[in-house]
Amino acid sequence: MQGLIPQQVGEALQAKLSAQGVSWQLQTSVEIVDQAASGYRLTLTSGEIVEADLVISAVGLKPRTELAQTAGVDCGRGIKVNGGLRTNVADIYALGDCAELQGKVLPYIAPINFGVRALADCLLGRPTMAQYPHMPVVVKTPALLLTIQSPEVGLEGEWQTEATDDGLRSLFRDSAGMLKGFVLAGSCTAERQQWLDQLI
Repeated sequence: MQGLIPQQVGEALQAKLSAQGVSWQLQTSVEIVDQAASGYRLTLTSGEIVEADLVISAVGLKPRTELAQTAGVDCGRGIKVNGGLRTNVADIYALGDCAELQGKVLPYIAPINFGVRALADCLLGRPTMAQYPHMPVVVKTPALLLTIQSPEVGLEGEWQTEATDDGLRSLFRDSAGMLKGFVLAGSCTAERQQWLDQLI
């Protein structure tokens, strides 16, 4: 969730997971995984050795753009498309985890569902721009439920975080003080619609 949530919310999530027995090895990564007599031995780039019963790799999604680049398609973080999911090359479209729209890659089901309708119309010769509503991401981590509505990439502004008895509310406001994103944690996730209605 790097880049999606403010530091205070990340630290709260880390504390909740730590309380459940998670230990953290930060500013390093796994270099070697060896099978041990029972479980696995992980060698970190820091040189430290970690013993583990199980290894789960969850490194996130990175769009594969090599084929598109070979075809002359503009790529950034993903394959750049307009609202109709069309690239800069005629008859080449992109949808899903690989598509980048206005600087944002949207690797979730909701944007795919909205985009596929516009794409179908475009392919049938009826150029259509997808209409994307605000689509908060719900992270169902039992340790700390999160609802995330990220601000636009590169938008100037700041996070304002407030703790409640059993949650956190982080609001991202631009330089004019307008609400442009939010992260709700714990019981504050019930406020989702209230903050969606205030987004500009």
